[in-house]
Amino acid sequence: MYISQEEKIEEIMSFLVSHRESTASLSVLRRVGSPLLLHNDDFRDPEVLKNHLSAMPAEELEACYYLIK
Repeated sequence: MYISQEEKIEEIMSFLVSHRESTASLSVLRRVGSPLLLHNDDFRDPEVLKNHLSAMPAEELEACYYLIK
């Protein structure tokens, strides 16, 4: 089953908001490449998080999606 990049981003964002302190969330935030996201509430802003996820290479986004599934 094919899942578009946009759908993956939406699912990752939803997971991060719902499971803020989980190991998977922390791993995804590290992969996003912004350590600042780990230590403040920027990732609660959907636009900031979406911008970071959208800028990721496809392989990294796939790895993040795999982590939350």
